[in-house]
Amino acid sequence: MTKDSFWQTGEIVTIISSALLILGAFLPWVKAGWISYSGLEKDGMFTAIIGLVIGIILLCKKSPKLFIIIAGFLSALVSFVDLVNGYSIISEYETAMQGNMFAGLVQMQIGSGLYLTFLASIGLIVGGFLINKNEEESKNKKSNPLTIIGIIVAVIIAIWFIGSSISSTNNSYSNTDYSDDDLSKSYEEPQKPVQYLEIRASAKNWDSDAEVDGLKVSYRPLDINDDLVKVSGHLSYRLYYRTYDRNYNAKKGQIAVNASDKQIPVYASDCDYYDCTAHFYITGLDEPGEYGILEVTLTTSDGKTFSATDDFVSMG
Repeated sequence: MTKDSFWQTGEIVTIISSALLILGAFLPWVKAGWISYSGLEKDGMFTAIIGLVIGIILLCKKSPKLFIIIAGFLSALVSFVDLVNGYSIISEYETAMQGNMFAGLVQMQIGSGLYLTFLASIGLIVGGFLINKNEEESKNKKSNPLTIIGIIVAVIIAIWFIGSSISSTNNSYSNTDYSDDDLSKSYEEPQKPVQYLEIRASAKNWDSDAEVDGLKVSYRPLDINDDLVKVSGHLSYRLYYRTYDRNYNAKKGQIAVNASDKQIPVYASDCDYYDCTAHFYITGLDEPGEYGILEVTLTTSDGKTFSATDDFVSMG
């Protein structure tokens, strides 16, 4: 291939795809409301390097067909895996936020940069297949050393990417520090068993009259790392009037409601990212300024029980 005839269809498609691959790394890959993450904060750094290396090679009037095709497949693999993970996270997030009053405030979506990166990777593969070398040069010359070096680099990057993916998966089983703001996590961490229970309760009115209808109970089944565990099962409770001893220490008084033999069903879908919610419908609590002590027992679907107390419950 002469210098004058270098820029043919394959080379043109490849150089354009390389430029788009670099551009895609700077555009958003994940959006969560007003927050966005560019490809440079994820695997876009490596797809951009692939685009840059191929661009430099072409500007040097070299077109190693095999290297370009392998690099295109590698870049397509990286972006495709991120696309699949992204859609999985969005689906899990939307499922978890069903019924939550704040669900519409933050919407997750795949950014334009990730789509562009995937399409540009396909363009590299197509461009590589379109490249036609001079047959006489191919027969008379030995293999281009640049092609061999490029293949070695591509294999190293592929091994690194596969290794980092496996490492990330393993870390997801040992790291259980959830963050409500970290909406771009690629792997869901396994749920650990409940270790203890926390509750908070207050009187609520759910209809149009002025009387209190019962208690809204926020309960938090927590694991050993203080992370919320979304479980199904049932709740039972006792509500005591709050009294004081001679040293003004709060203590249980007369029982206001004994529902220890009731089974109020609760479900994992009752939980959001912070806590779970249940409603105890109770009459006769309209006593402004009166406080009670609430004891709640959670029995999970596997038969385990956990109890917690709120000793400052508003009863009216």
